[in-house]
Amino acid sequence: SGRADSDIIGSCVVALTALTATVADTPREAVAGCTSWIKELFKSCEGVLERFISNPGDTELVEATSRALFLVGEVAVVGFHSDDDGGLREERVFNEDDDRVEWVRGMKVSPTSRLASLVQVLLPPKMVMVGKGEEVLTPPGLRALAYLSLGKLCLRDAELAKTAVNLLAREIHYDYSVTSGDNAAVRSNALVVLGDMCIRYTNLV
Repeated sequence: SGRADSDIIGSCVVALTALTATVADTPREAVAGCTSWIKELFKSCEGVLERFISNPGDTELVEATSRALFLVGEVAVVGFHSDDDGGLREERVFNEDDDRVEWVRGMKVSPTSRLASLVQVLLPPKMVMVGKGEEVLTPPGLRALAYLSLGKLCLRDAELAKTAVNLLAREIHYDYSVTSGDNAAVRSNALVVLGDMCIRYTNLV
């Protein structure tokens, strides 16, 4: 659930994946079941991010936006395995004795380009208030989560990863002396994501 605290969202996603696979009769049903709720969660998170970005001055939306960012990242990596991501899944032979969660290994449900863009809007230190033209500081906590979410999206999308490299490099070298809003967690998360991408895409960085 998007209302769960961030520290248990990952466990909830893992449990929902396992439950969906357990009640399915075939690998195809397991993938279809997971695909259905993943798309619904992506849609819900997209709505939350849009509401905050439309009114970043509303502090009451920060907590919900934090959970939505974390959830996007966790849902994006359902089925992820570096050895057989994406299309390789169809080439594998499944046995009745397999752990049911293996049925969804390698599946991938891509978020909409809109959702990926909304996550990126929350990366810079400042945001522009829609319709007002005024700049407001992006909450550092949201920025830190946005980088983690973007990193997990990039693990499943090589094209997005190519774009993200510049964003990550800009954050790591950003001169915070020209603005307030410095937060070690933001830069730390950017470094973590860049490290993951170096491993995932060895020729990218």
